[in-house]
Amino acid sequence: MQFNGAIVSTRVEGRKYPFFGYAPGDYLCMCHDCKKQFLGDKRCLTCEPCAEAAYLRADLMQQIELLERCHYGIAVRAAGLFHILPLCHDAFGEGNA
Repeated sequence: MQFNGAIVSTRVEGRKYPFFGYAPGDYLCMCHDCKKQFLGDKRCLTCEPCAEAAYLRADLMQQIELLERCHYGIAVRAAGLFHILPLCHDAFGEGNA
């Protein structure tokens, strides 16, 4: 929704404000990200669409980090198995010799 060219947002039920630089209000503000005018709290830095995009980026980065940690753990465990396998073969008389 727009009011005289400014982005107007409505409160999202259950969302805690400030939310990634945005909070609802009646002040005419300039978004630091997209440089568009919007109505918001006098201390907010971004419009709600840019705040939502920042939230999605942060959530995506958190998911990527979690996947990387899982992948790293699997790789470390797999590397450990490669070091253990020769010992297992030696223990059962199936050495590399």
